[in-house]
Amino acid sequence: MPKLYLRLILFLLISANVFFVSSCSSAISLKTDENGYLADEENDRTYIDCSLSLRAKSISDAVYAKGSGDDKINLHEVTEQSPSHWLSENISTVAIPFIFREASAVPDEPTIEDFADVIHVTQTEVATMQISVIDDKAIVLKYIDEFLTNEDAILPSHDNFDYNYTLRFEGEKYPGIQYLLQYYVDNTGKRYLYDRGIKRCVILSDDLDRIK
Repeated sequence: MPKLYLRLILFLLISANVFFVSSCSSAISLKTDENGYLADEENDRTYIDCSLSLRAKSISDAVYAKGSGDDKINLHEVTEQSPSHWLSENISTVAIPFIFREASAVPDEPTIEDFADVIHVTQTEVATMQISVIDDKAIVLKYIDEFLTNEDAILPSHDNFDYNYTLRFEGEKYPGIQYLLQYYVDNTGKRYLYDRGIKRCVILSDDLDRIK
């Protein structure tokens, strides 16, 4: 390989490394306070991790804030939200990414009722793929109502499921954030909704059209 190309490759590698280091070094430092929350002392903010029900829809590439000491967490800005309100772990590289709300800006964790406009139905195998979109608000509200009012059920073993989807609820109140429910269908055709965050499971009625 000509020396010119070797020099070019070396230059690109060094430039990428410098960019990465500078990006990380400019990130805000977070400390864990006595309550286990993440404190941004520079801006007088406190970030609280939300339940697994909530997820950022998309995030910025750059690391906005990072934990110090033993806490090596890296947090990113949430698209469509201010970092003074929300931050998120990397939704692409972290298996189960948490989203964090700022305690004074968002004092109460949102509930599923706050995400009643549309449902994005996705399935994850190697990658996450969108299967369909439910934008009929009456149907979205029916899913929410059944999840909140149907009797508690026991989620069967995954060996009994024919397939499962993730229902990603969205609402105008919190743009860029989704509320996730798992939609399972067992080998008898019975359908379940399960919330990994609050550990609630219900069986759906036959009144709702089947997703598949």
